[in-house]
Amino acid sequence: MRGNTLGNAPATLQYLATRRIHREGVFAIPHMLGSEKILDCGCGPGSITSGLAKLANQFCVGIDNDPISIRFARETSLLARRHPLFIISDMHSLPFPSDAFTSVFCHTTLMQSHDPRIVLREILRVLEVGGIFAAREPIISKNYYDPNLRLPAAFFHCFGSACRLNGGDPDLGARLDELARNVGFEVISYQYVHQDILHPNNTEENRLFFCMAGNSEFLSSRAKFSDKAHDIRIAASRSGNRLGLATHAYAELIACKER
Repeated sequence: MRGNTLGNAPATLQYLATRRIHREGVFAIPHMLGSEKILDCGCGPGSITSGLAKLANQFCVGIDNDPISIRFARETSLLARRHPLFIISDMHSLPFPSDAFTSVFCHTTLMQSHDPRIVLREILRVLEVGGIFAAREPIISKNYYDPNLRLPAAFFHCFGSACRLNGGDPDLGARLDELARNVGFEVISYQYVHQDILHPNNTEENRLFFCMAGNSEFLSSRAKFSDKAHDIRIAASRSGNRLGLATHAYAELIACKER
């Protein structure tokens, strides 16, 4: 496991920390509300995990293989009324006994894996019989960008290529249900969704995006993308307050461990 293609620069973690369970994971809430024990597999900076903790009756655990992301998650969750436990761990070999969790959640996690089947088998193992697995994975090739949004379009095009070089699959959502069935999950629902994002860079979230895109360590550190990273930095500095619509494509899966 080489880690998140985006890296762990401060701007990257701050941008990823804008994700919320009521937005990126809203499809999973009815299925996970009241779960005894929830695992967030590949939790990153932990903002979705903190939302999952509010759904759990007993406890919630977030795991990620990046120590910097886990430290960020621990520090930012301390003020939460019900803060999760965060653990450094490789999702290809989960440090939990079998049948340890009532529900497991993944958001753009399997796309980072060199072999998502290994991760899915581990999730199946630690999930109790009848337990719920919810996942949301991208289909980046189906994203749409307003012609005004040259910066996000360039960024995600490069990200997709870099993800593949890193051993991942930026279009994993397109085969998410097939992968889940093949390892033994019973698929309850599977759907393609589109998340529309209006990109004015005068909002805090978009400011963080442009900062991340303009200083992309995963682009700058790879010779193949170093020139493109320079172009993105220039575009970020000139982006102004132009508005445009970006539509991001995802697949959302609800499955369970068969009885």
